[in-house]
Amino acid sequence: METAEMNTNPNIKEEVWATLDRIAKRQEEYDKKHKEWQEEYDKRQKERQEEYDKKQEVWREEAAKRRAEYEKREAEAAKKEEKRRAEYEKREAEYAKRQAAFAKWEEREARRLAKAKQETEKSRKELHRIIGRLGNRMGDWVVYMVMPNLLVRFNELGWEFTSAFAGQNVISKCNLVVSDVDIVLQNGEYVMAVEVKSKPSTSDVWEHLERMEKLRVDAEQHNDKRFYMGAIAGMIVADKPKAYALESGLYVVEPSGDTFSITVPEGENSPRKWYPLVGD
Repeated sequence: METAEMNTNPNIKEEVWATLDRIAKRQEEYDKKHKEWQEEYDKRQKERQEEYDKKQEVWREEAAKRRAEYEKREAEAAKKEEKRRAEYEKREAEYAKRQAAFAKWEEREARRLAKAKQETEKSRKELHRIIGRLGNRMGDWVVYMVMPNLLVRFNELGWEFTSAFAGQNVISKCNLVVSDVDIVLQNGEYVMAVEVKSKPSTSDVWEHLERMEKLRVDAEQHNDKRFYMGAIAGMIVADKPKAYALESGLYVVEPSGDTFSITVPEGENSPRKWYPLVGD
């Protein structure tokens, strides 16, 4: 019916063709724009792909560079580790060598010390033998050199001793020797007991003080009412035993040039006197 109407109405036919023409033009414009859009899209996609590919290339180069640097550091670290290990092994070898040398030294030292100990023991025995001989000579020196001069020197201090003798033994009631005295100076009122040592020590002073007590007891047993005094004589007298002797009220006799000097103890009760236990 419409076709018939179009056939009968030419205006409608023209409108239809005009419409179809507009549609065709619009389609053509659309296709053209779509093509332009597609070309623009493809262009942008290509640019983005090129940019992406470029960045990828940069990343690959940076990655390759970082990897090369990492491998270089790893190689350097491995080289350093190898060097440290070689140095460590070298030090270990040197340490082992020193340990072996030290062990040998210890062994030599042990043998040397053992030999030195034997020699020391031998020397000690020889020294004891020599000291024994010197002891005998000391007794001779006491008798022939010190004793006569000692009597004179003490008398110069005003004691007026009348006799001197060497080697007095203190005998107990059981006839046992409980002490001995190197030199004894005496008169009717006083007795001076002198202990002679080559180099008196503090213990020698203390022993002489004990000896003085024994002499006093022995004197009582023999009804000896004289006052007893003591002295320490030595070839070499150190400061400490000398001070102890003087503080204890003992005289100190020591060499001085070609003769000897006597140091007098000082203080209220000096020189010390061991008094009779029972009065007259």
